[in-house]
Amino acid sequence: MADFAKKLSAIESMVDSPEKTQAIKKLRKEAVESEMGGASRVFVGRGMKGEAVVSLADTLGTPRILLSVSEEGVPSLKFLDEKGKVTFQIPADSKYE
Repeated sequence: MADFAKKLSAIESMVDSPEKTQAIKKLRKEAVESEMGGASRVFVGRGMKGEAVVSLADTLGTPRILLSVSEEGVPSLKFLDEKGKVTFQIPADSKYE
């Protein structure tokens, strides 16, 4: 547990960035796999592009539904498979990212 706490402390001290996000995901995955804690299932906040985001995840912490509103005010609802690939999106005419 002490090793996990040290890793978490190091990640929390990082500047917000894609690297920090990846480090958090990796540590969370390690915690779930070692049965130290549960996966994050719900996120409400701001995404990396400044959009408002609600993310619902499966029991492994993999996002499966993303509801967002861009900084320009464009709403989006995306359904993802277990690998993170968008399988359905509203509005349908938007390109999958």
